[in-house]
Parts: sequence; structure tokens; C-alpha cells
Amino acid sequence: MSPEALRLHPEVEGIVREIVARPAPQLLRVRGQPEARAFSSTRTEIGGHESWLASAERHLVQVHREEIAFALRLAAWHRMATGLDGFDRVHRTVTASTSVPLPTRSAIRASAGLALQGVLPTGVEPMIHEALERLVDPEGVSAVEPVLLLQAAHRLVPSERGRILAGSAFALRHQPGPALLCFGDAIRSRPAVEFEAVAWNNVADVLDGVNGPVSALRALERATRLLPGFVFAEAGRLWCSIRVGHIDVARGAAREIDAIEAIEPGALDEVERHWTRRREQGGATLSPDRVLMLRAVRDGAGAGARRLIDALT
Repeated sequence: MSPEALRLHPEVEGIVREIVARPAPQLLRVRGQPEARAFSSTRTEIGGHESWLASAERHLVQVHREEIAFALRLAAWHRMATGLDGFDRVHRTVTASTSVPLPTRSAIRASAGLALQGVLPTGVEPMIHEALERLVDPEGVSAVEPVLLLQAAHRLVPSERGRILAGSAFALRHQPGPALLCFGDAIRSRPAVEFEAVAWNNVADVLDGVNGPVSALRALERATRLLPGFVFAEAGRLWCSIRVGHIDVARGAAREIDAIEAIEPGALDEVERHWTRRREQGGATLSPDRVLMLRAVRDGAGAGARRLIDALT
């Protein structure tokens, strides 16, 4: 999602800009530090009839609640996916045939950088991203944290998608406890299969950093059973199974990766970049016996799995 891709209905955008032009709008303002429990609620916190709402705010909530909540989540996704830390947590590729559209980082930086510095060309209005962020943090002088945007969206329309994104946002803040709570709430809400698989994959990412690969592998097994061909989950299953010494599981994951590559070779590009970065940052270290196991898996694998394994070594 790019600044150009986020388009609101002209009426909605006009109302948003009218609200943020007023001193310290209160509609979606989030105070204090974000907490995971804010995403546990299944009820909207703002009904649209509150006496403290201005008429424009009341109309926005009553008529355009869904669109604003969705736009806030998109803005949060944009912040996470294009940030330096988000490279390791937010993935575009889902399966060989599905991905999340996202522009290049350079394309975003060209327009977003000017807006964040407050030096937009004469006659150009701030991006709608910035207007949405000012709803959440009227006094903000820099980019609003994604988790705050998501909390504001959740106050309007609670959503399992929002909980999954919130979990990723907490993970980026190096808060594994709140991240796991959000993912758990999302899973318990019985979302669509694709979203549940993404939640389990994200649980694995967090557990790998907290408890190690054994716990992560269990979560990855859940993800791949729910969504066969889930690229990052299969890649994670290969990596974790090698680290715990389960060569048969690793070979099974390699076969699934080869099947994905046969459908769409480009589906592995993002994983390859991640694994290359992992190696460059020293995160791909294995004991000698695990290196031998990885080589054995590679020797029996097809082109797709060999390509990913080579990125690690």
C-alpha cells in the first residue's frame, strides 16, 4: 500500500481533514502506552452518539465507521511494512498465488519523507496518512506508532485482522507477551482460515525468540496444516526442524517449498531475501552436526529448497 493507493471517498476525506484542522481533535485520540488488553474487546467503544463529539465527528462515526477503521489499519500496515524493523516481521508473500500489494520503499520515501518533515510543495495537501495519524495523536510531531493506529481502529470496529496486526506491532516493539496475547485473541475469535494461519505463523516468530525452535515448530505445523503452501510457514518449518534435528520434517518442508517454486518461482524471492539477511546478521549459525543435516536435506531437494538453503550458507 502506497500513499497514492490509500484513497478514501471524497466525502470521508473531507470530513477527516475538517476534523484534524480543528485544535486537538478528540475523536480517536489514544492516550498513554498501548496495551494488549485494548484489543480484547469485541464491542465498539465509540457509538457515535457521545455528547463530546462534534457534529463532523459524529457523522464520521455513524456513517463511515468501517471505512475509517479499515484505513487506519492500512496506515498501520504501511508503517510496519516499510520500516527497517518491519522487514523481519511483515511479509508480502502468502502463497504461490497470493500476496499483499506494497510499493517499493524508495517510492514511499519520496512522498512520505516530505510530509513527515512538514515541507510539502506549495498547494499540496498532507497525505491522508498524515491526516489519519493526527486523528490518533493530534500533537504528534513524528510518525504515529502502528499499534496506536490499530488501537484507534479497534475502538471503531473490533477485528481479528486488527488483532493480528497489533500482535505484529507489539513484536516490533520487542514486547512478546502482548504480541502473543493479541495473536491468541485473534485465533480464539475463529477467523477465516488464512488469517488463523497467519496468526500461528506470527506466534512462531515470537516463540522462536522467546522459547526457541521447538515451540516455534509446533506453531508452524498448525499454520501449514491450516494453509498448505504458506510460503513463510513452510520456510520456517524447514529452518526450525533443522535446528531441532528433525530431518524428516525438514525434508517434508523442502518438498513443499519445491512444490511452491514449481507453481510460481517468484514466490520464494521474499524468503530468500530474508534468509540472506539472516545469514549476513549472524542469525544462521548452526552446530557442525546440524550443518551436515542441512546439507543432506539440500542434496535431496529440488531447485526451490536448494535456493533457500544456499541463502543461509
